[in-house]
Amino acid sequence: MHGSPPFPRGTTLVNGGYTISSSDLPGLAIEGKHWTFEDIDYNSTETVKPHRSSHYVRCVAVRNMASFALRPKSVVTFQATAGVNRARVDGMCDVTAEKCAGVVDEFLSSTGIVQYDIGWVVVDGPSLVTTPLEGDANNLIPVGTILVALTAVTSGATTSGRVRPQDLTGATAVLAGQALNRVGEAMSAVTTGNTNAELLAFIKVW
Repeated sequence: MHGSPPFPRGTTLVNGGYTISSSDLPGLAIEGKHWTFEDIDYNSTETVKPHRSSHYVRCVAVRNMASFALRPKSVVTFQATAGVNRARVDGMCDVTAEKCAGVVDEFLSSTGIVQYDIGWVVVDGPSLVTTPLEGDANNLIPVGTILVALTAVTSGATTSGRVRPQDLTGATAVLAGQALNRVGEAMSAVTTGNTNAELLAFIKVW
């Protein structure tokens, strides 16, 4: 959708205003709605915030059903519950090349999207993502590299929600996930020395 969104990027629906109860979820009519934003640096202190590119950024309003907050710039997973598909998420990606719902709004504070609140995830267009903690081959990402989700201990771990290069070697079953569940394409680059870094990518998950 174009026009005024229910809340701006860099914020969430409740945005820390109160503790949300599972028995009284706000914004049910907003869940799963798409909005298109300009690719603007919403963290800029300038009166007129500068454009980062000429692209548009398509976002989806999703509710966080995980018991923990979702970090900005992390790739997250859909909640596998009938009736809420593509409207609710329940954790950060923790399996290599698993299907991603999108990338949590990079302009949020470190608080991220808290449990039961609604926030934006990017599904199409430029967004910052987070690189691995280890300085290995998963952290060697030239411009143009196709990105997929990285394995982690759990969906709430520090290692979760990160990206790695697509790997088209190995068993057929593994290749299917690598080919189908791509997160996007690197627009900037990192090397093995740039661990836990921000990488600009063109997201394309839907």
